[in-house]
Amino acid sequence: MTASNFLDKDEMEIQLRKRIAELEKSNQDLCAENIALSQEITKCKQAEEALKEIKEKYCRIVTATNYGFWWINPDLIITEASEAIAKLLGYCVDELIGRSGCDFVNKDWLAHASKEWEELKAGKPISCDFKMKRKDGSDVWVRLSSSPIMDKHGRFVSNLIVFTDITEQKQAEEKLRESEARQAFLLKLSDALRKLSNSDEIQSTASRILGEQIHADRVPYARVIDEQEVVITGDYVNGVPSIACTLHASDFSQMTIDAYKEGKWVIFSDVSTDPRFTQAEREAYKSINIASNASFGLVKNGKWVAAFGVHSAKPRVWTEFELNLIAETSERIWVAIERARIEEALTKAYDTLEEKVKERTAELEEAYNCLKESQESLAEAQEIAHLGSWDWDIVTNKVCWSNETYRIFGLNPQELEATFDLYFSRVHPDDRDSIYSAVEKALNGESYSIDYRIILPSGERTVHSYGKVIFDEENIPVRMSGTTQDITDRKKAEEMLKESKSKLKTLFELLPVGVSIVDREINILDANLALENIVGLSRSDLFKGKHTTRIYVKPDGTEMSVKEFPSVRALEEKGSIQNSEIGIIKEDGSTIWTDVSATAIPYYNDQVVIIIRDITERKMAEESMRRLEIARKQEVHHRIKNNLQVISSLLDLQAEKFGNREFIMNLEVMEAFRESQNRVVSMALIHEKLYKSEELDTLNFSLYIEELAENLFQTYRLRNSNISLNLDLEENIFFDMDYAVPLGIIINELVSNSLKYAFPSKNEGKIRIELHRDENEEYEKEGCKNTSFTLTVSDNGVGISENLDIEEVDSLGLQLVTSLVEQLDGEFELERNKGAKFNIRFTVKEKNNQVLTLQE
Repeated sequence: MTASNFLDKDEMEIQLRKRIAELEKSNQDLCAENIALSQEITKCKQAEEALKEIKEKYCRIVTATNYGFWWINPDLIITEASEAIAKLLGYCVDELIGRSGCDFVNKDWLAHASKEWEELKAGKPISCDFKMKRKDGSDVWVRLSSSPIMDKHGRFVSNLIVFTDITEQKQAEEKLRESEARQAFLLKLSDALRKLSNSDEIQSTASRILGEQIHADRVPYARVIDEQEVVITGDYVNGVPSIACTLHASDFSQMTIDAYKEGKWVIFSDVSTDPRFTQAEREAYKSINIASNASFGLVKNGKWVAAFGVHSAKPRVWTEFELNLIAETSERIWVAIERARIEEALTKAYDTLEEKVKERTAELEEAYNCLKESQESLAEAQEIAHLGSWDWDIVTNKVCWSNETYRIFGLNPQELEATFDLYFSRVHPDDRDSIYSAVEKALNGESYSIDYRIILPSGERTVHSYGKVIFDEENIPVRMSGTTQDITDRKKAEEMLKESKSKLKTLFELLPVGVSIVDREINILDANLALENIVGLSRSDLFKGKHTTRIYVKPDGTEMSVKEFPSVRALEEKGSIQNSEIGIIKEDGSTIWTDVSATAIPYYNDQVVIIIRDITERKMAEESMRRLEIARKQEVHHRIKNNLQVISSLLDLQAEKFGNREFIMNLEVMEAFRESQNRVVSMALIHEKLYKSEELDTLNFSLYIEELAENLFQTYRLRNSNISLNLDLEENIFFDMDYAVPLGIIINELVSNSLKYAFPSKNEGKIRIELHRDENEEYEKEGCKNTSFTLTVSDNGVGISENLDIEEVDSLGLQLVTSLVEQLDGEFELERNKGAKFNIRFTVKEKNNQVLTLQE
C-alpha cells in the first residue's frame, strides 16, 4: 500500500464535516416530515372523532323518533343497527352486524336495490319504498331515507339508512284497490244480468264476466237436479275444453260432495301434490285440465242447490279477493235465476186470466157508456151555471175544453181543436203577461184566480178563470184543470158603479145578480131587487139586519165566521175578493148557495160592494154528478159480483156434468171444480162487500174474512163436521182492492188446504185465522205512511212433512199463494210444529196522501 491510497488528515476532516452536514440536513428534513405526519395523524383522529360524534348524533335522533336504522360501509356491510330495525325484520342486532344489506331485500326487489345503491355511491340521497323480507320469510314494506357520507376527495365513506314500517299503509292501499275493483266488477255483473231472463244465458254470462276478471281457465256453474245428479248447462272456458254435461255424485270425490252439501269451499293450489286426493282422483282432474280449483256448494233453505267455482290448468294460489268475487258471483247467479223463474211463473198465471180480462173489458165498455152519459149531464149543468171547465195534460200538452168553454170564447168545438195558441189568440194582448205569471205560480204549487179580457168577433169580453195544478208522487206537475166564467156583465156593473150613484141605482135593478153596499158592521146600505129574490128577504128586512141572524156556511159545510166574510176581508185587504162560495141557511132550514164577490169602494171608507150570484142550481148539479159517480161505482162492483157468481154457477153445472160420467174420477174432478169455484167466490165476495158498503174503494177486511171462512166451512161441511173455526181478527182493518183480492185468495187456498188434508181421520180439529197490525211497525218512508200486518192461518192437524219443500211443491194452490205473497212484497213462512202454521207478513202503503188501507 502506498501513501497515495490514503487521504491526508485534512481532506478526511473536510469530507467528514461535509458528511456530517448532509446528515444534519437529512435529520432536519426527517424531523419536518415527522411533524407533518404527526399533524396528519392528529387531523385523522379529529375526523374520526367528528364522524363518531355525527354517528352518535344521528343514532340518538333516529332512536328518539322510534325509526329503525343501520349504518353500511362501501361494501354494503352493516356496521351498526338499531333495535327497531332488528325487531322489524325479526332478528337480534348481532345477527344483522357484518351481513350485507342485500340479504334482507325481497328477491324481486334486488335489481331495484342495486340501482339505488349506485345512486348512493355517486353521492345522491335516496328516498323510496322497498319490500324487504323478514327472518320468517314474510314480506314487510318499508320507506327508507338515506344520504351518503363522502370524504374530502368525494369518495363514499359510510351511509345511515332510516327505515319506516309502511306495511299497514300498503295493505290499506291494496284493500282500497281491491274494493274499487270489486265494486266495478259487481256493477258490470249486475248490469249484464238485469237484462237477461233465460237461466242458461244468466249462467254463461256471469261465468264469462268472472272468468275474464280473475283470468281463470274455466268457470262452470252446476245446477243440482237432486242430490245425485248435477247438470252443467254451460261454462266459460279459456284455452281448455268445456265440461258442460250431466254428472253423477259419484263422479266427484266424497270429500268434495260432503263439502258442497254443507255449503263449504273446496280449494287446492296444486292437485298433484295435495295429500287429500288419491292418485286416481288426481288423474281424473288432470284429464279435464284442472291443476288448481276454488269452488263451493250453494245451499238454500238447508238444501244443496248448486255448485260454482273456477279452474286453472296450472298450479295457482287463489287470493282472498278472488274467493270473495267467486262467492258474490254465485249468489247473484242464484238470485237472477230465481227472478227469471218467478217472472216466468207469473207470466203463466197472467195468461190464465186472459178470458177474464175480455169479460172485464166488456164491462168497462158498458161503464164507459154510462160515464159518457154522465159527461153529457155535466155539460148541461155547466150551461145552466154559465161556467165552463178545461183540462191541460202537461205531459202530452193536450188541452180539452167543455162545450160551455167553447161558447164563452165564441168557438165551435166541431170546427176547431182546443190549443194554447187558439186560446191566446182570443186573449187581449195587454192581459197575456198576467196570465203567464198566474200559470207560472200555479206550476209552483199555487192555485190562481184571475180576471182578464178576451177579444171576440162580437167585441171585447171579460172572463174569470180559476186554475189548479196536479202533481205526481215526485212533485212534478202533470195536469192543470180549472174553470172559466164570463164576468163581462159583472165588470161592467163595477165600472158603472164608479161613474155615479144614479147609474148605480139603475144598474142595481137591471143586473141579473144580487148587488148590495154594506159597511164594516155588515149593515146593508143599499140592495137591488135581484138580491131580494136570491136571499128571499125584502129590502126592508135587509135594512133592518135580518140577514145577520142567518147562518152562513163554507163549501165544506162548516160555519163561516164574520171575519171570513168577503166584505170584511175586502175592507181589511183594501181590495177585491172574488168568487167566494157561501151557503146561506134560511129560517126554514133550506140552503141557498151563492157565489159572492166583494170590492172595497174607493174614496168611501168602510163601504163594500157585494155581488151575489145564485149558484144553487149549479151545486145541485154537482151533487147530482157526485151521486151519479157513486151509483156508477156501485153498479161496476155489482156487475162484477154478478158475473163472478155466474162463473161460479157455471162451474157447478160443469161439475155435475162431469160427475155423471163413469170414466171420470169424480173426487178429483169435483175437487178441482170446487177449488176453482171457491177462488171465484172469494173475489165475488169482495165486490159484494164493496157494493153494499158506503166506502166504494175499501172494505172491512176483518168482516170479509169471517164471511169467507164461513162459506168455506159450508162447502166442506159434509166431510169435516168435527172441524171448528177460531178467528182472532183485529177490528176495523180496511184494505183496498190491491190488497183485498190477493189476501182473499191466499186465505181461501190455505183454509181449503187445511179442510182437505189436515184431518184425514175426521177427528176433531181446529183451524185458526189471525190478522193483526204488527206492534211498532208503523213508520214513515219517503213521505208516505206504511203499516205492517201479519196474517196467520194454522191448524192442529197431521202437519206437513219435513221433506216437503214448500217452494218446490206441485200444488197449484200453494204455488198461487207463493206468487201472491211475492206480489204483495211480503214474507211467507211455514211452521211444522203440531200441525201446519202459515205466517204471512206484509206492509200496506198509503195512497194519494191518505191512509186508505187502515181506518180507525
